[in-house]
Amino acid sequence: MPTSNKLSAVFWAGTSFILLVSGVDASACVVDQDVLFEVERNPIARWIIQADGGSVAALVGLKLIGTTVVVSTLLHMWSKWRRAALACLGCLVTVQSYVLWTLFAPP
Repeated sequence: MPTSNKLSAVFWAGTSFILLVSGVDASACVVDQDVLFEVERNPIARWIIQADGGSVAALVGLKLIGTTVVVSTLLHMWSKWRRAALACLGCLVTVQSYVLWTLFAPP
């Protein structure tokens, strides 16, 4: 497989991983909505839940918007600056790996 095809495969695999973890995270918010405010460690997420009267709808919506912006930016970067896109992708995959770990790590 030529190098550009390998890089494309890495890019699409990483982007798919970001989308998958984002979906799992949003799903976990909905499943755990009754206790999310008490167990959420992110102060911004807690503020959003509190501002929405205890509902997770705004939080999940903002997560979806954020993921859309990030993936759209990555796609644009991939079309113009592949090396920079891969560098950003590596950072994002690292962050999403941490998010996945926090979702499934024992308390």
